[in-house]
Amino acid sequence: MDLPRLTLLRQVELHASSEGRRALFLARDRSNGKIFTIPRALAAGLCKAKVAMGQPGAPPDLSNAGARDIYGFLHMLESVRKSETAGHRKFNPVFMSFSLLDLSAYQARLMPLAQLIVAPGFLLFFLCLAIFSGYVGTQNGWQALESFKSVFSLEAILTFGLFAPLLKVIHELGHVLAATRYGVQVQNAGVNLIAFYPMPFVDCTDADFSARRRHRVIISLAGIGVDLTIGMLAFIAWHFTEGSYVQTLLGNVYVFCTLNSILFNGNPLVKLDGYFAFADAIGNRNLYTSAQARFSGLLKYLTSFGAIGTLPGSGTNAFLACYAAATIVYRIHMLTNIAWGLAPRYLGGGTFLVAWAAIAMFHTPVVALARNAIQKPLPQARSVWLKRGLALGAVIAFALLVPLPFNTVVPVSIAAAENYSVTAASNGFLDYARDSGNVRAGDRLFSLTSPQLQDEHAGLVLDVREALLAFQSLRGDDQSKAQAALRQISDLKARLDIVETSISQLSIHASRDGIFVRTTKASKGEQLIAGAPLGQLLPEQGHSVFAGDFPEQYVAKFQQGLTGADLRLDTRHNAIDPATVHLQQIMSYDQASGTRSYRIQFPLAMAPAAIAGAPGDIRLSFASGTLFDHVRFAFDALIANYRQAQLSDQHKYLQD
Repeated sequence: MDLPRLTLLRQVELHASSEGRRALFLARDRSNGKIFTIPRALAAGLCKAKVAMGQPGAPPDLSNAGARDIYGFLHMLESVRKSETAGHRKFNPVFMSFSLLDLSAYQARLMPLAQLIVAPGFLLFFLCLAIFSGYVGTQNGWQALESFKSVFSLEAILTFGLFAPLLKVIHELGHVLAATRYGVQVQNAGVNLIAFYPMPFVDCTDADFSARRRHRVIISLAGIGVDLTIGMLAFIAWHFTEGSYVQTLLGNVYVFCTLNSILFNGNPLVKLDGYFAFADAIGNRNLYTSAQARFSGLLKYLTSFGAIGTLPGSGTNAFLACYAAATIVYRIHMLTNIAWGLAPRYLGGGTFLVAWAAIAMFHTPVVALARNAIQKPLPQARSVWLKRGLALGAVIAFALLVPLPFNTVVPVSIAAAENYSVTAASNGFLDYARDSGNVRAGDRLFSLTSPQLQDEHAGLVLDVREALLAFQSLRGDDQSKAQAALRQISDLKARLDIVETSISQLSIHASRDGIFVRTTKASKGEQLIAGAPLGQLLPEQGHSVFAGDFPEQYVAKFQQGLTGADLRLDTRHNAIDPATVHLQQIMSYDQASGTRSYRIQFPLAMAPAAIAGAPGDIRLSFASGTLFDHVRFAFDALIANYRQAQLSDQHKYLQD
């Protein structure tokens, strides 16, 4: 092949930066802005050649041992340029990128805004916003978290589809402002089509070449900070827009901004902003590539039983291999959870969305793995295939013979509604409400007023007086009329006793010592009806009763018998006698989903006041089954979930 021209050296910039405890050497092609990591020896050779190119006279002598590496690097630059200008990129049906504009021309105008926002003042604003959000959350009982339960609802998906590109523009603006603040040029901005869905992007790779490490971390985290800020603002706005469609919209925006940042953007296991910040923080900007290489070597070693590949030879290599494995497990875990909740929805449309997401997530690595397997097939030695057959046989034997227990974890809490609830005994208007805290028997908790009862009481008192006067006047004249007046007096007094009892019930007092938890949000003057829940009174003595919703797919397992029960309260574990755990079928049937409601209930030898507010989970163990039984059970549960969701969607979308 023809050797590349040495004049290409004039279009190459060299840079050295810290990478942990060592130096990282970078080379950038000025023609397209691409940055390459190069070895120290090649960096030294390129530096000497560039110095020689700047001197008058004959061209530099590259006949030494490093000439091959220098010419090889220049040849790679030419190949990259040709591949870009030829425009023959391989078509990827799930990911396409389109560059639209060069933002570096606008960064000078953005500098004042960047200096204002990317400053300690914004961090102070963020902390104040977080504190205020916490205060608002305590006021509304964190009810906005209920929006996470409807993350797969049609409204949530439509909100994501309509607002995600706009929110992503604001997210990318955060990166641009941080890059502008630290002098990093953003020369490329455009749109990525991920499974044909548009998502804006900006290219801040110049930070690898021109920014300090802590500045690169800030640039990577800037978008996450913007997402969390928008999420907290949406949460606060949600609090003040109760009972409107706008509240539902704000709740979905809150879910998207926080969930996206926590599970994806800010997660170092996904190659997005959190990954780049983490890689810079630990001083390994090639973390993903290095980890995949180590994991690939380990995987080859294991699948070939040592014929090819390598084991991690150091703690660093072991960390890299574990990190790569964790990224794969996390992807599969997230896809499985999304598939479980989304696939059965929307009359089959959810299945299509899950399949498309799986293609978008795994298309590139699967194609690369297949191509690598074709180009570099594993050794075909008989001993290797024999070992593989024995290993496969061991796995099959384990799946068919080794028993594994069935387990499920059920969130539980004190059954306050059934055992410790404080309710309004009569209709009335709230006049006084005690705050949550310790109470003693006889302490007033609530007071209500009822103008209707008061008017009725005053009227009955007058009627009784008039009836007494009539009785006194008739007692000596007409005995029959006197007896009728006496019966009227008795009836009026009976009605008066009922009204006085109702009036006395307007004032609610603590029946025993304990902790009172106010649950009603009613304010003074608001009307309440008889039976309305007002709070909970958790006694300081006696045992507690816990309850929780039980999944229907485990009902048959429960009826066959529990083998163990363990209750976790915070960090405390309590062994529960399986015989004391009772299953209750609530008298309700959801026609839309075709599901019945079940609850479990069990006692705990601890006073309710001693565990007030403690989150609980009970782990229930059932009879064991083989791995094949577990797979079949999970498949049956998935089919049941699919059918229930189909019935629900048919009822919702076809009958409306």
